[in-house]
Amino acid sequence: MRTDTAAPLERSRADEPRVGFLWALTSVLIPSAVFYIIPDLTGRLGVWGTSAVWFPLAVGFYFLLALLLRKVDCLAISRGQRLKVVLLGLIQTIGTSCFFFALTNAEPGLVSFVNNLTPVLATLGGILLLKERFRPAQALGALLVVAGAAMLTYYDESGSLTGILFMAAGSVFYAAHGLLARRLTEHVDPLALGFWRTGLMALAFVALAAVQGELVWPTAGGDWLLLALGGLLGPVGSIFPYYLALERWGVGKVTLVRGTMPLWVLVWGLVLTGGLPAPLQLVGGGLTLVGTVLIVVFRRRDRKTARIESTVAGRLD
Repeated sequence: MRTDTAAPLERSRADEPRVGFLWALTSVLIPSAVFYIIPDLTGRLGVWGTSAVWFPLAVGFYFLLALLLRKVDCLAISRGQRLKVVLLGLIQTIGTSCFFFALTNAEPGLVSFVNNLTPVLATLGGILLLKERFRPAQALGALLVVAGAAMLTYYDESGSLTGILFMAAGSVFYAAHGLLARRLTEHVDPLALGFWRTGLMALAFVALAAVQGELVWPTAGGDWLLLALGGLLGPVGSIFPYYLALERWGVGKVTLVRGTMPLWVLVWGLVLTGGLPAPLQLVGGGLTLVGTVLIVVFRRRDRKTARIESTVAGRLD
């Protein structure tokens, strides 16, 4: 268990960019399928009704995971970090609410397009607030990822302005969540962070559903299956690997890798609906992959630079 007084982990996040990349990629590969689960559920159960079941189920999955990993003791959080974790849960509750409302009011493709703001805002925040650095090749890769994601999700029809505004607001809160989580992983186990973040969101959504009169149990077995699948893939399958990635890599780079989600949403659309990608989407997918490769390949120099800086600092001491 990590405490306030404990020194930061000797295993620096910057020392494990490869592992950080793999966890970041894991957080979007399969979880991107939730884009095709949420609209059906919110259409029948409402945003609050869906969330009031979705997140409590996810809390149960987190606890089962802690049991399997024999890390139940690690779920405890030191007193000095509790307020920050509460703030993290609040920020994510607002961001997720905006995301659900966006999917309720607009097509998944349009929502995914607007969500491209998240990696841009998170990267800027990492540079300005956390003093994270990008090598020139990585900066080029970042631009290619954002451009490719925009091409993948380009929406050439008139969409819902309401859905656009909800997702734009959600992107701001998602970026803020990433920046705060990046700091918290220095002191809080990623599993504990995911567990309490999801638990706080569950409490908030149950309360909101009760106030809105949407606190009802689903009656269809298919809804329960989708809720369980969504709770497993979203709050657990996406967020836990995300926190593990933030523990080892900068928030800007992690968020940019997660910015490839439109590519995987497209892949899931092909698998689930049989829809073939347009030529523009194929080009966008290629740019996204090339950009990701640039960000990751030049990680080796980041590791070497970090070691040199550490050695120099030790000699100066």
